[in-house]
Amino acid sequence: MTAIGELLISILAGSVVLFLGFLVMRYRSLLGKAEHTLGDFSKRQMLAYEMARHYQKDFRACIRSMPANVFIVGRHEREFIQLSEGLVHWIEALSGNPETPDTVASYLFSNDKYPGFFPALKRNLADGTLASGVFQDTVKVPFDRVECQAEHSVSIRIDILEEVVCVWFDSDPNTHKQQRGERSDASVIRSILNETDLPTALERSSDLLRCQLGGGVACSVSLLDGSAKTLKLVWSKGLDSTIRASVARLPLVFGDSPSATALLTETSVAKAYNAPGARRDFCIVPEGIESWHSHPVLSNDGDALGTVDFYLFDGVDTQISDDAVGNFLFVVAVLLERKVAMSTIFRQARLDQAVKEVGQRLMVATDGSSSSTLNDCLIFLTTATPLSDGKIGIVFDFGVNEPETVGRLFEHSGDPGTGSSASRLSAVKAICADVITQQDDGMVLETVLVESGSSAAAQLVSELPICSDSAGASFFVCPLLLGRDQMGAIIFALPGDQIPDTAYGSVMDMVSPSIASYLSRENLLRELEKRANHDQLTGLLNRGCIEERLSSEIKRSNRYENELSVILFDIDHFKQINDQFGHDVGDEVLKQVARRAEASIRSVDLIGRWGGEEFLVILVETDHASAKHVAENIRRLIESDVYETNKPVTISAGVACYLKGDSSGSLVKRADIALYKAKEQGRNQVVTTI
Repeated sequence: MTAIGELLISILAGSVVLFLGFLVMRYRSLLGKAEHTLGDFSKRQMLAYEMARHYQKDFRACIRSMPANVFIVGRHEREFIQLSEGLVHWIEALSGNPETPDTVASYLFSNDKYPGFFPALKRNLADGTLASGVFQDTVKVPFDRVECQAEHSVSIRIDILEEVVCVWFDSDPNTHKQQRGERSDASVIRSILNETDLPTALERSSDLLRCQLGGGVACSVSLLDGSAKTLKLVWSKGLDSTIRASVARLPLVFGDSPSATALLTETSVAKAYNAPGARRDFCIVPEGIESWHSHPVLSNDGDALGTVDFYLFDGVDTQISDDAVGNFLFVVAVLLERKVAMSTIFRQARLDQAVKEVGQRLMVATDGSSSSTLNDCLIFLTTATPLSDGKIGIVFDFGVNEPETVGRLFEHSGDPGTGSSASRLSAVKAICADVITQQDDGMVLETVLVESGSSAAAQLVSELPICSDSAGASFFVCPLLLGRDQMGAIIFALPGDQIPDTAYGSVMDMVSPSIASYLSRENLLRELEKRANHDQLTGLLNRGCIEERLSSEIKRSNRYENELSVILFDIDHFKQINDQFGHDVGDEVLKQVARRAEASIRSVDLIGRWGGEEFLVILVETDHASAKHVAENIRRLIESDVYETNKPVTISAGVACYLKGDSSGSLVKRADIALYKAKEQGRNQVVTTI
């Protein structure tokens, strides 16, 4: 095979390997996206399942507590769903024996064992001929025999509500008032099942009260706002605009109003003001109210949801039955619990979307500084999450004892620390010490609450540049671990007049991984950039970078006709230092000389290691005389320093000024010639050239 053939085969083999590598990388990328999508779908599926379970539980509890003889079955599958406790007690009264829901269900769905138990209804349930309407049936006692000691005629009404069938029992079919009550109860069930608008559902449910609201009798429903510690009016009927405005937002303070007291004590509060000598012993009792009755509304788990309030005016003596109040309270509890659950779900969905948006912004951020990128994300967070209630900021340190601050919480945000910057993270580290210690055990970092007025809050204010208007705030501090010796924190300041809520910490916990990951990447990029542009031993700019900077400064001088000078110096007799004391001492001398020279120039000037023991200094906008003065100052300071060589270390320097038409090479060449003359004339001196 010829050399050309072998070369072609090699090229072909390399192309195949590259193509296979590209396919593998593409497959891994698609696999990662698929796994992420599958995980997101699984979370949404679990959320939907939990919602369905929650609604099913509420629905079953509603039917079980209905003050009527009713049971529910599936419309298509004919599966038993739930029966009311009233039906169980009614069957128990008919049979004269203790009954349970399971035994009643067995009576209904066993065709042969209990022939005396509503035979017509059982036939309809068995053969699928259910249809909405009213029919007569009988129940014979005992249920398991055709012969009976007693037979009862019962009116049965069937209501088909979308996917479920409601079966109502009426032992007295001639009582039209009870039938109307059952139809009202059926309307309430429809509201719970189908109505999503809370005021509309409450309006429909108010029929349970069997009382005309208005004209002296009024009712309202208030929902608890946990973050603001208030009761917010969500529905009312019979209240005029003045009183409605008075009870629109009631502070959750014991003794301020019957509503607040009822919810805090979880007991009903009734107060009459029409009796002789009656005192208005609550702070909030609008004029005209003669009697105020407030009932707490609790969830199935016993959590406070809100209140139902009844008002009587102008000596009205109307009474609402306890059963009607109880039924209405139960329906309101179901509606409010559903409202709270849906609000929580929607709020969490919006929060998840906001956190995802922040993560995507940080993931694709390529332009601008890290401070501007983080600041944009913080602004977005304060507009899309509960963090809009206060000010938020981020403080971080990449291990150089110069913490940076970002966000509206800090003054002069985005500037590296100066002066006592090394201590500016000590307060954050002290607060997060326990949490960070737990991280070593594999636990997830969590937000720490620092109460307003505490010593920890005072330490934060004293050591961090927090805005003066947030000095009296409570702080939520979420640690960010960026590496072994590098850390940061997200800090949220909540004004002192607001009550801290766990929702703020939850938002910070959710967003902190994305911010920590972004800062870690930025730190890695800084490290890579530093390694690419800086000399590993001295930390100064390396040869390639200092040459590039010199070319840029020459272009700038040509454009603006600015002065420009360079200093090229090296260490005298450096080879003898290495030979006599060893390379370790020589390296320390190089680092010490580099530090001393860097400290001797302005922040706008540049210094880099040119090679070996040679260093190049670029003095921008500096003329010949000033450049010589700087070079002499560097020489004198280096000579006066103390080294491990037990004798002075000196340098020789050459100074050259930029002339029109100079390139970086020609300018450094003239400085090198001047340096050579300095060595010829005895070293430890500065020689200049035009």
